[in-house]
Amino acid sequence: MAPYIAAYDLRQVLTEGAEVKLLEKHIEQACTQLLEWDGWRSFKMEQNFSERKMKRTGEAGMPDRLYIRYSYCAALLVPYRQAISEVLFVEYKLSGQNPRLDQLAWHEAERRRGALVLVVDSIESFREWYSASGLQRRNSYGFLRSNKLQ
Repeated sequence: MAPYIAAYDLRQVLTEGAEVKLLEKHIEQACTQLLEWDGWRSFKMEQNFSERKMKRTGEAGMPDRLYIRYSYCAALLVPYRQAISEVLFVEYKLSGQNPRLDQLAWHEAERRRGALVLVVDSIESFREWYSASGLQRRNSYGFLRSNKLQ
């Protein structure tokens, strides 16, 4: 069973006429749940400043979430398994909202380095993109797709 049931429950509430406002955090939670179900680790990204240490962590404009997933393939020349990492940065927005200028600059800089950076403003459009992207390992029944590295 797919993990985005909460999103469908929310849609059912919306269609029954109840006044429920879909927040950015709801989009983030539903998409994170889908990605974690498919084997991704999720890290919340935020810029912080420690007054005690007088040190800033993080970068201005970085996305809301970093997702990492590991795959393994048989090593050809070494006697141990080679790890392959997949990395996905996602900035979540409400429908119709655009990233700030510092976010756009961060996204563009990382894309030039080869990173996959997304701006997501809809649960459904993300689910459709993810299913068609070639990144999804599990089908809607929860079974692993046979053409993916594990």
